[in-house]
Amino acid sequence: LWMENVHETVKKLSNRNPTLQEYEDELKKFTGLENQIDKVERTREIGAMALMTDNLVNALKQKCVEWKNNIAKDIHGKAKDFLNALTENIKNLTIRVQKEVKEIDSLGLVMSTIDDIKKQQGEIDLKFGPLFDMYAILDLYLPGGIADKEEMENRQLLERKWVDLIELADSRQKELQKDQGKNLKRLKENIMQLKGDVDRLTTNFDDEGPMVKGITPKEASDRLKRFENEYELKKAFYDINKRGEDLFGLQNQKYPGLERIHDQIQNLNKLYALYNQVNDATSSWEDEAWSEIRPEQMKDWEEQVQRYSDLCAKLPKPLREWQAYKDLKTKIENYKNVLP
Repeated sequence: LWMENVHETVKKLSNRNPTLQEYEDELKKFTGLENQIDKVERTREIGAMALMTDNLVNALKQKCVEWKNNIAKDIHGKAKDFLNALTENIKNLTIRVQKEVKEIDSLGLVMSTIDDIKKQQGEIDLKFGPLFDMYAILDLYLPGGIADKEEMENRQLLERKWVDLIELADSRQKELQKDQGKNLKRLKENIMQLKGDVDRLTTNFDDEGPMVKGITPKEASDRLKRFENEYELKKAFYDINKRGEDLFGLQNQKYPGLERIHDQIQNLNKLYALYNQVNDATSSWEDEAWSEIRPEQMKDWEEQVQRYSDLCAKLPKPLREWQAYKDLKTKIENYKNVLP
């Protein structure tokens, strides 16, 4: 009872994630010690003297209580976290399965949530059982019992909330099955609309995009940002439709134009990221008086220019016909020649 620090020892016990049985064995050990201490004689008369053990017995019993309280509080912390996690999971699943189906994406969310619920249904007893066992131990050993009202309600209503969620999921599944034809029709309409949108996007990209010949690098960079935003919008609709196709078991539609724009935007982003980086760096260098530049600073510039040169050499070959690439390469080569 006295040889070890209570808090440190319980912390070590907790950190090794003991089983509930191990926790219970520890609690029973200290309960057994209390029973042994109770058997100690309170008074023994020796001749004219009387040995009184009340203070010693009470102190030892109080130490047993301290050990049990700390172990019980550790169990309680884990039980409460586990209960909160299960309660929050049921709450989130309920919100998701109740979501109104307005488009294919929300339909997919509800259907995937129903699948999640059915998968968890077979595992939930393996979670509820240990949790309730923890609280059964706490009912015996936790001083004052569970005082938090919300925790008590969550514990009492946990199983009922799960049963209600199962019933809700079954109800939503039947509802969606009745609307299957309507949702499939909506998906096909969305696919046709996206095809038209992608055709218009590819035409505009070819006619007015960043790869049109004769425009300045700055104009190309501005156009790149605009078309990248348009591409991201169409890609979002593509992802929604793909989830719908997977949901209904349809073949995934291909959009070669969208894939081509994606590849070109990726390559152009690499070019203009380096283009802007080099311009920003060299502009700051040109603002400095070269006569005041320190040797170590000059060395840093040399290393930086060499890194830019290496990155430029690694850019995809199709980009080397672009004016931005030519301007970039020329500027890098000029600095390599100027720097000692």
